[in-house]
Amino acid sequence: SSFPPCWRSLALRVSYPSLMRWGALEAVRMHISPVLILALLITGCAHIQKPDTPDVNTSEGLAPQQARKLHLGLVKQMLEKGLYYAALAHLDSSPNYSRDPEAQWLRAEALRHTDRPDEARTLYLTLTDGPMAARAERGLGLLAARKGEVELARSHLEQARRLDPTDGRIYNDLGYVLLIQGDIKPARRQLATAMELGFDRQRSIRNLVLLFLASGDRMAAEHLAVREGIDPNELESLSIQADSIRHAWSTAVNKS
Repeated sequence: SSFPPCWRSLALRVSYPSLMRWGALEAVRMHISPVLILALLITGCAHIQKPDTPDVNTSEGLAPQQARKLHLGLVKQMLEKGLYYAALAHLDSSPNYSRDPEAQWLRAEALRHTDRPDEARTLYLTLTDGPMAARAERGLGLLAARKGEVELARSHLEQARRLDPTDGRIYNDLGYVLLIQGDIKPARRQLATAMELGFDRQRSIRNLVLLFLASGDRMAAEHLAVREGIDPNELESLSIQADSIRHAWSTAVNKS
């Protein structure tokens, strides 16, 4: 027989196709997904234990943590898709999330993207001494950059990099801030690192093309653009941005 021993001990003597037909019928009758029926059939043996065997997978132990992980994973997907208000709604659905550092960081990210910077900053600041510290410092850096506080943004992003030296997003953001400041060589190192780490690779590549254009290396910019499949229209748009950056450099020099 292909059934597990625990099924044989219960004198289950039906064929697998018959079992699946039963599951499908029950699923239709009870409005339950047939996939769920199959999952319950496959995992049913885990709940048939000998009297003296302790159950180490109790719902009080793993189930809440698994539910939390799945739910926060869903919220992350919403943020990645730009569904910031939906993410906030889901985070509001559980009062326990007010004491959960990861959930609070996700909330701060959603607030930052929904034009509530003060609330986002307050949350980020509560997370700078804990497991989400690097991500919180990055968030603070992005908020500062949005306000034009470039030096403060650089400070937060450098702290984020120290706390998590393998997060490519941090290198990308720091590289862009350094580019805005006119620190070309350090900016190039940060952007090249971000690109090789593979996090948000497309954005890092475009920032690197932008750096080449702003620093006057048109040939390198075009070579990278062709290699990475950046079309001429997008390259022209990056050229316009590069002109703006060079203008900002000139303005900063004149003010000094």
